[in-house]
Amino acid sequence: MGPYFQDVYDHVLCAMKWTESLRDLATSILEANLALQGNRLNVITKKVTGYAAIIAVPTAVTGFYGQNVPYPGFSEIGGFFSSVALIVGFSTQLFFLFKRNDWISDPDPHSRAVLSRPILIDALMARRLWALLTHFLARLNGGSRPWH
Repeated sequence: MGPYFQDVYDHVLCAMKWTESLRDLATSILEANLALQGNRLNVITKKVTGYAAIIAVPTAVTGFYGQNVPYPGFSEIGGFFSSVALIVGFSTQLFFLFKRNDWISDPDPHSRAVLSRPILIDALMARRLWALLTHFLARLNGGSRPWH
């Protein structure tokens, strides 16, 4: 009876090792997915912030020229043109500044492929995890696969 229990003990140890390795693999897949989602969120937040800063310029200029106190160009056509020039000038300057620093435009032409890559990584990792799981279950069942 001793060799039988030793064999069962060895199978249990092997099953525990496989279970632990599968648990570690699943944990690392989830952590990688969360890291990729965080990076994608940072890129999107940076773009939204850039556009919000550009939109804030016309709001500030029209707010200044919309006040009820005299300002340079008050009651003159030049005041309107100066406000339009300020809006266009500052907005254009911010746009090109943010574009140069890659806050608005994509950093490279393949960035859309990079942003869709986590789905591919998840599919490949899930396939690998499924292969390991079926191999593990087949070894537990003595090589037979009752689910096929």
